Amino acid sequence: MGLLVAVVVVLVVTAVLNLTLSVGLVRRIRRHTDVLNGLVADDRGLLPVSTRIPEFTAVAVDGTVVGKGTSDPPELVVLLSADCPACHDTLPDLVAYIGAAGHPPERVLAVVCHARDGTDAATAMVEALAGMATVVEEPCEGGVVGRAFSVDGFPSFYGVDGGVITAAARAVHLLAVPRQQPLPEPQ
Repeated sequence: MGLLVAVVVVLVVTAVLNLTLSVGLVRRIRRHTDVLNGLVADDRGLLPVSTRIPEFTAVAVDGTVVGKGTSDPPELVVLLSADCPACHDTLPDLVAYIGAAGHPPERVLAVVCHARDGTDAATAMVEALAGMATVVEEPCEGGVVGRAFSVDGFPSFYGVDGGVITAAARAVHLLAVPRQQPLPEPQ
């Protein structure tokens, strides 16, 4: 009988200890989630809404000239770094966003920067965005588009309407999905 009581006491103490550790762990995870959400929502370092997109001229990977003097300003500007884990993590969401928003590829400017020429990570990002955006690949330090947008952190996303920034965010899900233009009525 004494052995049974000892076993039950050990089990109860173990269960209480487990419960205490679980509650502490959940509290710590909630604190970390709040901190991470604050970092994602932090738009410091981004160009402010209602400003005109800066002037620049760059050459896309397909040879297209983008920037000053081109016909239409982009509707979406995406600045990513091949050396940024968050940029790689957000890539599937970005591709889904571009598809849902209905932006034509020539109106989406995606800039992929890298610390070294020809990195596999940069090549993979360029390939993932090909056909969905006009992609510019440039060095992170001294890149034309990065300098124009005063990039100080990645990823950076800008919604643009008529050359004016309408949204600026560090996470693609913080950009509103624009309404797609209605299809013309058949005649």
